[in-house]
This record gives sequence, C-alpha cells and structure tokens, in this order.
Amino acid sequence: MALLARLVDPQLVQGVRRVLPVSLDRYGITLRLEHANTHHDVRLPFPAPLSDAAEAGDQVQALLAAARFRPRRLGSPSRP
Repeated sequence: MALLARLVDPQLVQGVRRVLPVSLDRYGITLRLEHANTHHDVRLPFPAPLSDAAEAGDQVQALLAAARFRPRRLGSPSRP
C-alpha cells in the first residue's frame, strides 16, 4: 500500500501512520490514510472503468507501475 500512496496528494500523505485498502470497484481502488486522530479515504481511479472483473488485476498492476515512477516523498508511510 505504501507504493500506491505515492499516487496520493502529498498533503494528504503527511503524517500518515498506515495505509489500508478499503474497496475496489470497476472505477478504481480506495485507500484509507490513517493519521493519529483521523483518516482520509482517497480514490485512485483506473484509466477506464472495468467491463469485467478479470481486468482488475491488470488495472491494479498499471497503478503500481505508475507509482514506481513517482519519487518517494518525505512523510510517506514506510512499509511495515
């Protein structure tokens, strides 16, 4: 999840203690960014809506690939 957090607005990632997957649907994946006293849910959209559940793996891999090209930011959650 830390890798996907690179795709999130840097202001929302500051001070994050944990990143969890909340949901996955035909439009994207939703992550929960847990802070000390609150949380934010953010959606990472797929380039296009899925037409079949079998496409989900490829779309998640595409998000992961995009995240690998983003630099790790200060304040980004570390891997557990």
